[in-house]
Amino acid sequence: MRVGHNPIFRALHRLWKAIRLTEWMVRLLGLSPSQKPDDRHGVILIQLDALSYDRLVEAVRSGRMPFLRKLLAKQDYRLHRVYPGMPCNTPAAQARLFYGVGAAVSAFTFYDRQEGTLRWMFHPDDAHHVEARLSEQGRALLDEGSAYSNIFTGGAREPHFCIAALGFGEMLRRPPALGYLLLVLMQVPALVRAAAYLGLEMVLALVDCLRGIIAGHDLLRELKWIPSRVGMCVVLRELTVIGVQIDAARGLPIIHANLMGYHEQSHRRGADSRFARWTLGGMDGAIRRIWKRARSSSRRDYHICIYSDHGQENVIPYETAMGRSLQAAVSEACEDLCATRGLSRRGKSTFLERIGLRNPLNAIRLAVGRTPEEARVVTATLSPMAHVYLLDTTLRKRKADLVRTLLDRHLVPIVFEPDAPNRVIAHTAEHQWVLPDDPGPWFDRTAPYYEEMVSDFVQACVHPDAGDLILCGYQGPGKPYYSFTIESGSHGGIGPQETHAFVMLPADLSPDDNQAYFRHEQLRRIVLALLDHQDGDSAS
Repeated sequence: MRVGHNPIFRALHRLWKAIRLTEWMVRLLGLSPSQKPDDRHGVILIQLDALSYDRLVEAVRSGRMPFLRKLLAKQDYRLHRVYPGMPCNTPAAQARLFYGVGAAVSAFTFYDRQEGTLRWMFHPDDAHHVEARLSEQGRALLDEGSAYSNIFTGGAREPHFCIAALGFGEMLRRPPALGYLLLVLMQVPALVRAAAYLGLEMVLALVDCLRGIIAGHDLLRELKWIPSRVGMCVVLRELTVIGVQIDAARGLPIIHANLMGYHEQSHRRGADSRFARWTLGGMDGAIRRIWKRARSSSRRDYHICIYSDHGQENVIPYETAMGRSLQAAVSEACEDLCATRGLSRRGKSTFLERIGLRNPLNAIRLAVGRTPEEARVVTATLSPMAHVYLLDTTLRKRKADLVRTLLDRHLVPIVFEPDAPNRVIAHTAEHQWVLPDDPGPWFDRTAPYYEEMVSDFVQACVHPDAGDLILCGYQGPGKPYYSFTIESGSHGGIGPQETHAFVMLPADLSPDDNQAYFRHEQLRRIVLALLDHQDGDSAS
């Protein structure tokens, strides 16, 4: 609602503002509203984690996401393809959007050669370390705003549930006791809805768990997924919606929220599974509630942009297909070549691994049998791409033999070998290609970003923290796609779904030209231009 110069309208506006629940929540929680004048532009960015362009289109057409269909049909929103760059993971995409920095990480899990340590982007210290480096390279997009459920904070003044800064912003820090009590009372409808969702999700999770056990999946691994599913699909989502609604009432200039339900369920059961698709309805409802509350904000004229960071592929665990983990395969190959001791457990698993409770970072350490400082080989896996770091001179000299062993004996589909600053050799059991001149048959040649994708992939392979060898589970359309961790859906490789994201923009933010695809850096420039224009600054 916008107010003109008519005193009656202004009086009605003040009355409406006085009785609005979110306005009372701002006051009762002791939160500071935006200091900028009313009726300025603001931006809310909603990330639908891991939802590809094609699967979004299918969800809209099938009616799973009716509110997004309404935005496209009646609210003059436009849908654009997005190429996320390499690697296709959340840290890399958020680095491009939040800081304008490409190739920020070599993988979600990698060996930091300069520091001599393993980095895992779900570890707060590691995420903070990478973001501190990013903040020196580009302007933070979320400065003076808030961020919810991200890897990086984007420089947000108030980050919530972000890995790089675990903790709470102003909304949940030292709140007045009375304010929280009244907040709970005012949010009774939302709490009732959340309780209903929790109950339903718990039942579905138990049914899913039972099906997984019948299908032969590990019992304890299935049980441990129940709280993860309920937490990501309901609890975190509902907390995020409430937080964004309050921040919009406060008039924060920019707000970023990541909805992770689809991402979590597609990792577990597959990108096209019924349980992954089920989460899309809840995410659609969350967007609807955010959109309605933001449109009624009295402090900002919000533009709401909906996008994804990357897509997701259906995969088969390499360990399931081959009977042993990739770490064990690499360690055995190195041991056989160099006759060294202590590098491998020869495929044996610990108790924690057998029950499915191992930490991905610990899994890397277990695979090499020693700490990274003592190891001769480190294998970092958490996707269909595995980075192998040869820290021993003997192993580096016998790299060609190691490649041959991995291809022939351990049936790794592709081994990429960085060979020069802008040159990568791709090995398969039958052929050899040299990128970027001869990219091989795996990259989608029909994609409008084909050449850029090949170039980005080469740069990712020669990243300072990339492995000496990069193992890939992709074999092409219609063939099994191996992931090197236990999961049914994955990303981080070169498949057509994971490299095809989307963005939905209001018509007044969409470019006039008919470009074939977006990059996250372009979305960043659009947001900065909108925010800077009203402040008389220039975007960077």
